[in-house]
Amino acid sequence: MDFEKEALEKLLDSLQDGIYLINRDKQITFWNRGAERLTGYTRAEVQGSGCWQDILVHVAENGLSLCETTGCPALETLRTGETVETELAYLHHKQGYRVPVTIRTSALRDAQGQVVGAAEIFSEKLSREATERELEQLRTLALLDPVTGIANRRYGDVQLQKCLDQHRRYQWPFGLLFIDLDHFKDINDTCGHEVGDRVLGMVAQTLEKSTRSFDHVARWGGEEFVAILANVDRATLKTVAENLRALVQNSFLEHEGNRIAVTLSIGGSMCRQDDTIETLLRRVDNLMYACKENGRNRVTIG
Repeated sequence: MDFEKEALEKLLDSLQDGIYLINRDKQITFWNRGAERLTGYTRAEVQGSGCWQDILVHVAENGLSLCETTGCPALETLRTGETVETELAYLHHKQGYRVPVTIRTSALRDAQGQVVGAAEIFSEKLSREATERELEQLRTLALLDPVTGIANRRYGDVQLQKCLDQHRRYQWPFGLLFIDLDHFKDINDTCGHEVGDRVLGMVAQTLEKSTRSFDHVARWGGEEFVAILANVDRATLKTVAENLRALVQNSFLEHEGNRIAVTLSIGGSMCRQDDTIETLLRRVDNLMYACKENGRNRVTIG
């Protein structure tokens, strides 16, 4: 029996998807290497813990916790014995950022057919191969920001000019978000620049992984980011901005026993027919500062 168990664990460890098993008390009893890769947490760090205990902490696209609502897929499987599929959720990575995943949970039963636990399989929503190819291209062109791992301002400038040219020529709509971290200086002053860089990386990865593959997110400078969203209208631009704000608000880092979180002020606008890069950037920058003046952690679309 031990041989069969060992063989099963080796098989599960060979899979790219994250897989973990829980008992009736929602305690993690097995955690494969795929789960380690996707979450940053090792088996030793999580085995015996509950998945809701600052480990996966799944949230929906609007930032609401699935662990604290009826939306928890594992809890639903434990309750009903049915297989549950979740098309999109965001798990918490050990480095603080959110990872979009698809989830499938199935019941584990004893010899009498009683539900004794659940197995959850999760995989990254985005194409890992496509992301790696894009990152390699960015490295080759020296367009990657070394602190956050996403595109830098030079890349953002190029993409913004391209979208503006297409807007003028074909009337293809696009929106621009100007994103600034709230009270970031306090984190640097209190925790140091190394932690500050980790926070920038957490925010950057959450922004990039939570937008579409044909949108563009870049670090603009300091604690500022831009997101260029193609083929959207004003309502969609606002929805995306609110979702990004909520996802970052619900992301966090662990440092010396404390949870470090940050919020965003986001100014956004659709490109207008008479816009230049300068007028569009000036408008979204002013809208972002309006968020600061009105209490921060908010979105203003103009």
